[in-house]
Amino acid sequence: MADGSVNHETLSLVDLTATACALAGVALPPDAALDSHNLLPSFLGQTHGRPVRAVMVMGTRGIEHLILREGPWKLIFPTSGARPQLYQLDEDPAETTDLAAANPEKTAALRAALMHYVESGASRPGAQGRPGSLDALFQERDHRNRMLEARFGTGR
Repeated sequence: MADGSVNHETLSLVDLTATACALAGVALPPDAALDSHNLLPSFLGQTHGRPVRAVMVMGTRGIEHLILREGPWKLIFPTSGARPQLYQLDEDPAETTDLAAANPEKTAALRAALMHYVESGASRPGAQGRPGSLDALFQERDHRNRMLEARFGTGR
């Protein structure tokens, strides 16, 4: 990046894996780092106006929420069955105004994109995740939590 330049690329710590592999000249296996994107093109000014990642998919610890970020939009999808929340981060970086009810089409489109990534098991192009569903994701979470509780207790 040139001195004094600003990069508006959306990135995550998970991207360090793919970026480090690219720096080292090592191919990232298709079944590894399923949501990690190589950010070198962005750092080197080689994105040609396109973002490195179209969306960012995240889950909170324990998978209480799944989150999808696309440009200025952020969808928070509670796995508890509560209604999703939608924020426009350019105008509301503190996420104080939920826009889901006022933007049902955008909420539905982002939810559909999120479900696509959940079902495919990966958000990185070329990654070969384990296809699944929300139910399978929750079953895996519950199994992992039971194993952790059996080993370490509930912490309460």
